[in-house]
Amino acid sequence: MPPLLVDTRVLQVGRDAGMPTGQVHSIAEGASGYIWFATPAGLARFDGKSVVAYGRGNGLATQGLRALLADAGGRLWIGSDAGIEVREPDGRFHPLAIGDDWNGGMIVSLAAGSDGSVWIATSQGLRRIRPDGALELAREFANSELVSALAVDLDGRVWLASASQGVVILDPEGRRLPVAASAHFAGVPSAFGATASGGMIIAGDRAVVELDRQGRTVRRMDRQAAESAPQAVLASGLELWLGDRQGCTRLRAVEDRWVLESRVLSDVAVNQISLDLAGDIWIATDSGGAYMVSVLRDSIHSLPLACSGQVFSLSPDGDHVLVGGDRCSARYSIATGRLEALPGFDEFRVWDLVRRADGDLWAATDRGLLRQHGKESPRPVAIALELLAQPARALLDHEGALWVAGVSGLARLDAAGARAILDHSGVSLGYVYSLAARGSEVLAGTLGRGLWIVSEEPPRQVTSAGLRSNGNVYAIDCRPDGGCVLVQDDQLLWLKGASVTQMETLPGEALAGWTVRFADPGDLWVGGLSGLRRYAFPERSPSLRLTRSMGLPGDEFTTSRSLLSLANGTLLCGLEGGLGIVDRGELAQFQRPPTVELVDVQWQDAKLDSSGGRLRVGYGRWKLDLEVFSRWRIDPANLQIRHRLGGLEESWTEHDPRDRRIHYSALPPGSYRFVAQAGSPITGWGPEVQLLSFEVLPPWWLSGWGVALAVLLVLLALASGWWIRARASGRRAALLEALVADRTARLAEANQKLERMALHDVLTELPNRRFFGQRFEAFHALAQRQGEAFGLAILDLDHFKLVNDRFGHDIGDDALCHVARALERAIRLGDVVARFAGEEFVVLFAPGQQSDFAAAAERLRAAVESHPLELADGTRLQMTTSVGWSAWRREDSEPGDQFRRADEALYRAKKTRNSTAGDEPDRLPDT
Repeated sequence: MPPLLVDTRVLQVGRDAGMPTGQVHSIAEGASGYIWFATPAGLARFDGKSVVAYGRGNGLATQGLRALLADAGGRLWIGSDAGIEVREPDGRFHPLAIGDDWNGGMIVSLAAGSDGSVWIATSQGLRRIRPDGALELAREFANSELVSALAVDLDGRVWLASASQGVVILDPEGRRLPVAASAHFAGVPSAFGATASGGMIIAGDRAVVELDRQGRTVRRMDRQAAESAPQAVLASGLELWLGDRQGCTRLRAVEDRWVLESRVLSDVAVNQISLDLAGDIWIATDSGGAYMVSVLRDSIHSLPLACSGQVFSLSPDGDHVLVGGDRCSARYSIATGRLEALPGFDEFRVWDLVRRADGDLWAATDRGLLRQHGKESPRPVAIALELLAQPARALLDHEGALWVAGVSGLARLDAAGARAILDHSGVSLGYVYSLAARGSEVLAGTLGRGLWIVSEEPPRQVTSAGLRSNGNVYAIDCRPDGGCVLVQDDQLLWLKGASVTQMETLPGEALAGWTVRFADPGDLWVGGLSGLRRYAFPERSPSLRLTRSMGLPGDEFTTSRSLLSLANGTLLCGLEGGLGIVDRGELAQFQRPPTVELVDVQWQDAKLDSSGGRLRVGYGRWKLDLEVFSRWRIDPANLQIRHRLGGLEESWTEHDPRDRRIHYSALPPGSYRFVAQAGSPITGWGPEVQLLSFEVLPPWWLSGWGVALAVLLVLLALASGWWIRARASGRRAALLEALVADRTARLAEANQKLERMALHDVLTELPNRRFFGQRFEAFHALAQRQGEAFGLAILDLDHFKLVNDRFGHDIGDDALCHVARALERAIRLGDVVARFAGEEFVVLFAPGQQSDFAAAAERLRAAVESHPLELADGTRLQMTTSVGWSAWRREDSEPGDQFRRADEALYRAKKTRNSTAGDEPDRLPDT
């Protein structure tokens, strides 16, 4: 087999993702965008993050599944050892011919006919389900022998692989057609793959043959005797994917032949290869589950070096690129995309390479500056300048001079000789790490001494505001107009003339060790410790990020010279795992951001009314479960989904893909909008999508007619009292007045109960969000007047959705009430505890009660942890909570300022769970 050229990364969907078994026989993409797998343990569904398994308990008639087919009507056809059944679009399973009703043997493959029929290849011949649902034997091929492969071409012709007859072709009605002689070149057929042009790929024990629509040979690849016959074939454009008992191979069509590009999988048997609508390749295997090769494969891939793999520098060399590595350097051919070793440099760590006009190759290495003339071995330069013998980091060939940056300073080599560049005090510039040219100037970035400009000697240090004179300048690149981008420490800076401004970066991104490169004046690429990011000009803000999960050979760039933009639109990336290749033109087609959709809504114990086009829900202890899904699979490993319920939640909640359901219960009266959003690093966040809106009606006693009834009762009571007083004698007047007073008191008591119910949570009987808001504003106003601080804590129960998933929502509701009582016991007189939303609670620590709010927050955390809920069966349900707290500050102009600090602290606490965080150092529970 030829050497492997391209390292193609794949996403594995196996047991870690929830697959019930490592053996997958068939894969199909459903109308909803889910990927379905047929396994010996039943059916499995993949949403891009994890797998849901379906067995007999979910309505499936049998296990031992062999084949899948998704039709245009949204149905999923399922073939097994025991027959065939259908999963309807509404999720119901419908057996067509199972067990005693099926006599066709094991189902091998399914294919859709041009007339809506379904062809079934079995161990006992060929069968068909007609569009009217009738099951019949194929008239022209009813042999009781194994049909090992099945495919339908664009003309509706059915291609069969028969051990005794070889290739058999039927027309759409099932009548036998003549087979071109060229079809037999493949030998005994083992797999078919239809082409987009109407032809067919035939894989056999002797060769792999591509036929056009008329049956003429387009390409042929003879097999080696030692190779196993392909069991799966897929033709996708100019790509050919072959799967056998040893793995999966990717080939590309070049004129009348196929050229090997990569061995995608090794040491695993392949059962099927399929293509989804997004362009991803899916591979079903016998032991590794399923694998997805992303549609990004033509946009991002990698070329591993023959040795350690690290790439330190990339520099142009005519129609090649010089690749400096760790004792392994090479030349990359722009035309062929191949790497060839660079002889003589396998003993050096090469940080930079430059080919000068005379043809000599200069190298900045860990052993100083080297020079290679012709085919000679590289040698140290014979120049009596000590810093050239020290480790060198970067080279710049500029206006007839070679500039050498190293750990001991900066040197210039020209026709007049070599000399060190010293500052105005005659001192070396120190550790010079990066170099760039701006017009006639040379910009030198140092470690510890900032940025220097060499236009004349001595050089001058750039001292503009925003650029530290003692900082580390890791990378520099300049545009033709003189504008330059540089990385200093953790900042990305824009240098124009003598002014410096800081560019926008994203929170939490580490910049140290980055490289920067303009692909064109409006397109800047920055490589660092977390992949490759693009910045668009003139707004100078980040727009996309590429990572190892998308196909790069690593996430960490190595030096200031490890990124290069080629004229053909390709970016070369030097990473710790090899040479990465990004095709900017191909990548541009994937800039449309992902969207999110609502796939399931489940109401429990709810009274629903949808008249008038608006959904209304009656007040009470009902439950709502929502399931969301995004069809995005370009970068499924990094896909994010977030949601919020407008009218209840102000901030986004990140959706955990392990929690399939989003749960709400017992919401107070009001209008609600469920909004979700999906995002990917390659595109950013997509649009906000409103997926559900509804109104929770008030209880009858707070409704308009309820209030009217109360008023009427009062009026009736008053009228009755007046009538009685008009007719009663003097001795009954006192009694009547007492009666009216009693009824007035009862009415006042009823009003107090109504007000309490409006301000308290139905489930936990704690004050609700509305009550909390009133008291929070009052605390804030008092603090503004008197200057006495109060505290705020936000609590979020850890992994509470697991409680609902394991024990049910009734136990979940009991757990919330149990936590509410624990919190009531843990607060002090004057404090306020309220249920905020779902499993979130809030506590206000009254001014003057305690100044140590951190200790108070810790007391709340400990109260929840130390009071498990004992269930009826004796199970002790242990719960914990994360707590974020904040103290009022004089500069807080609005209550929301303090709330945001507490919310941010809660986010930090949730990273470790069962902990507190706030305005003081974070506290973890004692262990």
